[in-house]
Amino acid sequence: MSKKLPSDWPMPSGIRQSLALLRCGTTLSVSLQSGRYRWLSRSMDTWCDVAEAGSLAPGNCRTVEARGLRIALVCLEDGFHAVEDACPHRGGSMGSGFLDGCTLHCPLHGWAYDARNGTGITRPDKPLRAFPTRIQDGRVWVQLTAQPTAPRSHESD
Repeated sequence: MSKKLPSDWPMPSGIRQSLALLRCGTTLSVSLQSGRYRWLSRSMDTWCDVAEAGSLAPGNCRTVEARGLRIALVCLEDGFHAVEDACPHRGGSMGSGFLDGCTLHCPLHGWAYDARNGTGITRPDKPLRAFPTRIQDGRVWVQLTAQPTAPRSHESD
């Protein structure tokens, strides 16, 4: 049985910022006496609550965070889609980009991607990582998988 803690409950430093991880399936053990805490489970193959479904209208995008990972959340007529936020060209925030139909353009130099699956249009060899999405109880959830994103060096051109 779990009880909701009062909003003024004193929490050790750092826990308040980390509570969002609990919505992603991570278990947190807190010692109320010492104020120490530790993560019991950190599986990355999980669904994370990232936004209210009504907060983004079709034809719009924005950046959200899930477990410290920045993700561009895109709302199209067919639903929500999620791709990594950093453009492989120069690291521009795709959540700050602009949409033309289902094409998401980087705000820095206009590189184009299919917002539904991350396929590169300007450079097919430089796709964005895509994440599955779902709507549950009026919230948008993004699935983070254990598959790591390869580190990228942003191109000089």
